[in-house]
Amino acid sequence: PLSCRLYCEEEKDPKRRSCQTVLAEALDIVVRSFAPILPHLAEEVFQHLPYKKDSEGVFRTGWINASSAWKKPGIEEAIEGACAMRDSFLGSISGKNALEYEVVIVIEPGLLFELMEVKDVTKNSVV
Repeated sequence: PLSCRLYCEEEKDPKRRSCQTVLAEALDIVVRSFAPILPHLAEEVFQHLPYKKDSEGVFRTGWINASSAWKKPGIEEAIEGACAMRDSFLGSISGKNALEYEVVIVIEPGLLFELMEVKDVTKNSVV
């Protein structure tokens, strides 16, 4: 788990450092995302980040640059299709526990490959 890697591993251990890197990247994206809505809070968080920053302020960092791996045609449609299936299922069992059901989804092999590719991109890419 995250807490074990962060608190139990040695200071220079790659597992601990990778965990810290992911948390730092996530915090950076979250702070820059809510900066237009909560400018004072974003600036205060940015000024107290525990690592060296490339800029003097959150508004001088620029907007978030997504990895080019995320910019593939068809990904948005594939995800929207999966979300629509989920919504349809949840709507059909309204008010009941979804964990009590076993759902089997049959799709074309090409679409399955596309969804698996999206999953790999999500797992392996850096924002």
